[in-house]
Amino acid sequence: MLDSYKSFITSQDLLHYVEWIQAVQNDDLTGFLNAYDADDNPVGELFDPLEVVIAYGAQSIFDYFIMHENYSHYYTPFNLSILTVCAIFKRDEFLYRMLAEWTFNDDDLVALYDYIIQYGSLNHFKDIYQQFPIDASAHLDLLRLALDHESIFFFLKQHTDYETLTQHPDFIYDVVAYFPQYLSVIEAVEDVQFLTDTDAFIKLFEFDRFSDFKRTLDFCLKRGLDVNADGDYGFHLIHLALRHAKRAKYVEYLVARGADVSVTTSLGYAAAHQLILRDARFTLEISHLIDFDATDESGKTLNDYDTFDRQPEFYEEAVIAMIRMIFNLDEKAIYELDTEEFYALAKMHGLKLFTPYITLAEFETVAMKDAFTQRLYDTGLESMDVDQLAQVFQTKFNHPADRTIQIMSPIDYVETFSDDFQKFADETNATFKIASEGYEINQLAHIEYTFHPHQPIDKKAVVYSHLVDVYFIHMFYQIPFANIEYDPIISSQKRFLS
Repeated sequence: MLDSYKSFITSQDLLHYVEWIQAVQNDDLTGFLNAYDADDNPVGELFDPLEVVIAYGAQSIFDYFIMHENYSHYYTPFNLSILTVCAIFKRDEFLYRMLAEWTFNDDDLVALYDYIIQYGSLNHFKDIYQQFPIDASAHLDLLRLALDHESIFFFLKQHTDYETLTQHPDFIYDVVAYFPQYLSVIEAVEDVQFLTDTDAFIKLFEFDRFSDFKRTLDFCLKRGLDVNADGDYGFHLIHLALRHAKRAKYVEYLVARGADVSVTTSLGYAAAHQLILRDARFTLEISHLIDFDATDESGKTLNDYDTFDRQPEFYEEAVIAMIRMIFNLDEKAIYELDTEEFYALAKMHGLKLFTPYITLAEFETVAMKDAFTQRLYDTGLESMDVDQLAQVFQTKFNHPADRTIQIMSPIDYVETFSDDFQKFADETNATFKIASEGYEINQLAHIEYTFHPHQPIDKKAVVYSHLVDVYFIHMFYQIPFANIEYDPIISSQKRFLS
């Protein structure tokens, strides 16, 4: 992303398109002041002039900004602090001048130091940090970020106030979940049982290297971790291993260390049920440990749930049963989840949920498209033609380009204007569709709202992924189950049991 950002700001296209950028390139202060108009700036929503000044190293224009402006706490549309922009373009003279002239808080400094940790050197970090340290209240955040840069981490750790933070629960979590190379730093920790109420062991089972997994698990078992403990979500370690382990031998090692394969989750789901999201290879490799005839409290086996997930015909009870099993939540708790909570749970269990990226409006005639575009402008929604989309996706773009526009907002936000769209359909006697991108672009699902004059909105969806998406689209896009077509695309790696 940063390479794209740098290339964009200094691109020849912008240089020829925006007059004031030419003045910045030449460090022509008078030309810049004459050409730049904040109220008529074609790139105003993309970046600030000071970013361009920094990129080109325009000293006299920079001096003008220092004297007449204050960019403390300014962040770019790419969420980069202005201090970070200086670091990206290696303008240390500008960086030190800003730090001396303007007031920055710890969040601004931590953002700068995070960039240096990711892309810079120890010497660069030390030079700036020793002159512009942060308050002790921000030390933990910086120490955790520094785990990505070993020499910077140990530079910070040598300070007494940082040394004590290595025993903080959040720091211990980071080491166990992501940075096994620092286990020696937390050697003095006596109890890590608290980690069972986090996702640390999910991350542990996802380690790329078995040696890191084994070393970290052994470390935790020596420090109070019960190999058969369950956590806040009602799963034991063996269940997390079956769901998330990188390879079968991770599970085998856990069993060798005493994990009980016969234990069930808090809602009574057996070890076999945890394989619902795993592929055929992993299932076969772990099969010698699993009783595939094990049933849950309703008498369903893993094969029953597999059948639910791969059959195009679904019923509501099967959808809820699937989510109940995957999330290990009772039905009442499922209904109480908001969008953010649902997403978080799905992500934790390795499920990718439908996310629409493009909102399209398709019309029967070009004249109707033009009329709607004007009405759309009155609502504050922005739109553009789809020629570029059609070029990018070519045969994957199955819409008439001359009768289709792209609405530059997510479809769930666009839906809040449904009353305005329905009024347009009624007044013009027009039928049109608002839809997300199709299967050719999004292999998870497609939703479509059709507006007819003087009729209720016709909401439909097609789901290609899994039954959890069926429920998600039903609940959070308010599309009736009866209007959702389930057409699961089965990959060659999908597991079938018989």
